[in-house]
Amino acid sequence: MHRFVPTLTEVVQPPPAMHVPEPLPITPEVLEGIVDAALKRVEAGLTQKLPELMAVLLHEQALALSERLRREIRSTVRESVQATLAQAIPELRHVLASGSGIRSAAPHGSGTT
Repeated sequence: MHRFVPTLTEVVQPPPAMHVPEPLPITPEVLEGIVDAALKRVEAGLTQKLPELMAVLLHEQALALSERLRREIRSTVRESVQATLAQAIPELRHVLASGSGIRSAAPHGSGTT
């Protein structure tokens, strides 16, 4: 099996050297004008994109803050319930031990003597 290998049959000459003009010196004023033009383009793009980017960032921050607040509220409620129970349990034990807060389940005068 033979493979076809193309060969170059025409010699290509490079184009004649073109004259490249010397770069113009850029004065501070010209540079400042270029910078101002570039900033105007950037500002135009930012004016369009900034509200959308800010909305996304604010939404992400609000979600993170919301989650953090929920954890803090849960922790505060847990601590409050624990403190309330720690205070209420000894009082309930005292009431139960003294019998002053318990009514008898058997009706009075049921005939038991």
